[in-house]
Amino acid sequence: MNMREPAKGTVARGKQGYNLYLSVDTAEVAGVELKNPLAKNELNLAEGKVLYSRFCAPCHGEQGDGQGLVGQKFKGVPSYSAGRVAELPAGHIFHVITYGRGRMMPHGSQVNPTERWKIVMYVQQLQTGEVATAVETDEKVENEAGGEAITDNPVTGTSVETPKN
Repeated sequence: MNMREPAKGTVARGKQGYNLYLSVDTAEVAGVELKNPLAKNELNLAEGKVLYSRFCAPCHGEQGDGQGLVGQKFKGVPSYSAGRVAELPAGHIFHVITYGRGRMMPHGSQVNPTERWKIVMYVQQLQTGEVATAVETDEKVENEAGGEAITDNPVTGTSVETPKN
């Protein structure tokens, strides 16, 4: 019973299955066909910055320049504001976060789809060269920076109110 094929087009609980909507499951096609479903607002951008600092900054750096601690040791981590990477669309970035690319390992199991879209939102801001989120640093972000997780989800740092798309 456990080895049966699932019905075509079904999505397992807790899985989003964005690739079900793609004509071809590649980052390039995702860049054309996927759009960020979240509204670009200060809250989503601030949460994206926190998530970026946890999952992306060790390699890509706080400024998105590829000079994080890992990026300095292992050369070749791209800068978001230079070259081809500066023009990547949201769907492409989302796909790369989910499935990885080159030496970048996939983060789909660590960050849920809603959180990935928030990271994409912040990365797109870094593509333009803006580091500030244009929001005041709230108490939650300041306390998390001290190493103490004070949120409902200790792995990703987001609150329970975040919709799990």
